[in-house]
Amino acid sequence: MHARYAHHPDYLAERLFLRFSQLIVGQMGIAGVDEGGLAKRLGMPRARLAELLSGERVTTVRALARIADALGFEWVIATRDVSDESDG
Repeated sequence: MHARYAHHPDYLAERLFLRFSQLIVGQMGIAGVDEGGLAKRLGMPRARLAELLSGERVTTVRALARIADALGFEWVIATRDVSDESDG
């Protein structure tokens, strides 16, 4: 990754979404639930859930909360200061 893109909002959003998706898939494994099972718990078509998890469909905080509830976990959000990180 070129340093000039490291703090670009689109790049940061993609990284954040990827992390959410990884955490959801991990929780699905812990719960022993596949995409079809989670989609059923959420009352949505499996294809829509697959789009959401792949980033093809924009998601909302409300949707993330519904997913956490369906899998029996809660989101714990943290931040870290990156202002001192080098751009190169």
